[in-house]
Amino acid sequence: MSRKSSLLIMVFMLLCLAIAPGRQTSAKEADGFELSVAEAGDRIDVTVTLNDAKDMYAYDLVLKFDPVRLAYEDAKLSLSGFAVKPKLSRGELRLAHTRVGETPGRNGMLELAVVGFQRIRGGDTYVKLESVRLVDSKLEKEELAPNSSMILRSSVVAKLPADVAGHWSEEAVREAMELGFATGFGDGTFRPDEPVTRLEATVLLGKALLVSEAGESEISFTDVGVIPLWGLPYVGEAARSGWLNGYGDGTFRGGKPIARQEFATIIARAMDASATGNAAVLSAFGDRHLLAPWAAGPTALAVERGILQGQGGGLLNPAATTTRAEAVTMILRLLASGG
Repeated sequence: MSRKSSLLIMVFMLLCLAIAPGRQTSAKEADGFELSVAEAGDRIDVTVTLNDAKDMYAYDLVLKFDPVRLAYEDAKLSLSGFAVKPKLSRGELRLAHTRVGETPGRNGMLELAVVGFQRIRGGDTYVKLESVRLVDSKLEKEELAPNSSMILRSSVVAKLPADVAGHWSEEAVREAMELGFATGFGDGTFRPDEPVTRLEATVLLGKALLVSEAGESEISFTDVGVIPLWGLPYVGEAARSGWLNGYGDGTFRGGKPIARQEFATIIARAMDASATGNAAVLSAFGDRHLLAPWAAGPTALAVERGILQGQGGGLLNPAATTTRAEAVTMILRLLASGG
């Protein structure tokens, strides 16, 4: 087998070993790695540099990033040689590269990669160089934990409504406003304890899931004429995607306060088309018998994923109305769970 083939196989093996479940590897803190950031509009380019390479023949690195606020766009590896196709999972990017042939490793300052992201939501975010494997020309491997990270500050600074200060949902409301899916009222209030309507809940969820405002899904609800223009794209997408059903008479009833079991059902359907969780998780709630039959499976999924929680005393209160504070909190849990 040629040296070139051996090195390529080695790089692939490094990748496989790195993702093997339960494998323990030793690591040491590494100096000399640097992250730098260039921003142009919503485009963010993160450059990974090794300042003092010594006979570096191949590398395998892992970047972690905030998947709620950043979307991976592309990666450019400027060094000559062979690069493995980037491996992307939620919030994690793996890149690997090797030289080929009978050549020595590289030395000195090296730009390992330039990784492009798109800022998809407001709020402070981060990119972190989680781990690096370096291989020299003698095929000796070194495992490093650089501990290099960049906090990317947002130009969006949410002005917290006065009636949220000190409320249990203060941080959730602040984050929801920074992410851009929640806003206050014209009088400077948020009204966290007010019921959220079916229309408001649908729009909040649609904005959080980045539903296009230009959507033109056909809406079959018989009361579509009273749905305001600002809500039509979100209602249309929710109905088209199966998150949202109307009532037996074909109406949407957007002005009706939405019950906890209703909102849990919509969120569960947005997460999973089957929208059915393990019924055993509902055994912790003494009022589980009050759940409507159509809501039992989706509510179990929402509880299982940590999105819907009880309200104290071992009660779920499925028929109680969802408040604005509860709605944004549940949506943030959805985003954090990966949807």
